[in-house]
Amino acid sequence: GPVTYLASKRQVGGVVLHSPLLSGIKVVDPKPDSCCRPSCMWSCFDFYPNDRRVRTITCPVFIMHGQRDDIIPFYHGFRLHKATQKASRWPGYFPARAGHNDLVETDMRAYFGEISSFLHDVKRIASGIQVEPPSNEKPQQVQMVVKTSTAAPEVFAEGTRIGNDFLGSHPEPKAGPEDGRYEQLRKGNICVPGGVGIGASALAPL
Repeated sequence: GPVTYLASKRQVGGVVLHSPLLSGIKVVDPKPDSCCRPSCMWSCFDFYPNDRRVRTITCPVFIMHGQRDDIIPFYHGFRLHKATQKASRWPGYFPARAGHNDLVETDMRAYFGEISSFLHDVKRIASGIQVEPPSNEKPQQVQMVVKTSTAAPEVFAEGTRIGNDFLGSHPEPKAGPEDGRYEQLRKGNICVPGGVGIGASALAPL
């Protein structure tokens, strides 16, 4: 959030987004702008609108996100990667086995190799050398996996650096966390302070 804000307002050498989110509300509801979504009432309070800010960043942007992230779903990082301007879009690093907090531990060699490669390009640009983003490189060892289960598929191979093409589909939660809390709240089955949900009338006023 703060990084994309700074990079959208000032000229910086480069940006690395580590397991980023599209925006605060989109962690709960991937489509808050759709018709009659409960989350739309909070849209004016949305924080860290990275999906809007990343479109205005002109420096190199490198995004990494584990495909097994159960805190910030993987599609957040992938969509931010696609939303980045083509001239600033460096290949993303999306390890298939990594979650939210173990990108380094999953494959240290690949992680630091990708970081080193990006920083090398940033250093060359800072030295006045014209460097084009290697986004058009053909991805290495890409394998599309088709699954019929509701579990998130591993669309990309381990350590894949993707380019411009979408390599497969990735399911999105219907609304909010996959444990169903948001859906239950929407249906009024969860009691929360402030008068929302079953039994709310029995709660003491705040």
